[in-house]
Amino acid sequence: EPGSRITYLIDSASSRLESATTMRTKRRGGSEKPWHICLPPIVILVDRATASAAEVFATALKDNCRAVVVGRRTYGKARIQSVFQLSDGSGLQLTVGGYMTPNHDDINRVGFLPDVELTPFENKAESRIPSPHTVTKMLNSSQARNSAKA
Repeated sequence: EPGSRITYLIDSASSRLESATTMRTKRRGGSEKPWHICLPPIVILVDRATASAAEVFATALKDNCRAVVVGRRTYGKARIQSVFQLSDGSGLQLTVGGYMTPNHDDINRVGFLPDVELTPFENKAESRIPSPHTVTKMLNSSQARNSAKA
């Protein structure tokens, strides 16, 4: 099973919202399990430090057309790890599976690109952050694409 942070994210959001695929986990040996959650449209900011549970959360909303993701490529930490206690009291940490996005993309070691990629800038006047009007148009477009999928 995914780590406690991921489980908490899924449980807390799922208890209040209708269902959609959040992520999929795949174990060695091929067994796959979908996880479900659905969130209202929002804007998510990501960068190179966005990893693990935060990447799962962002891709869940992005792939289900529930959010526009803005920022830079993410870190790419998408592995499930378990710690096994050994008889001498020490532990062994093993990778036992990986997270995939709802669209079955494996983002481990590569991260994912946001919908709107921000580029570094010399001063604030050169910032390419989208206006609220642009973000609203993007959200409306995402919702229309999501409705067409259904």
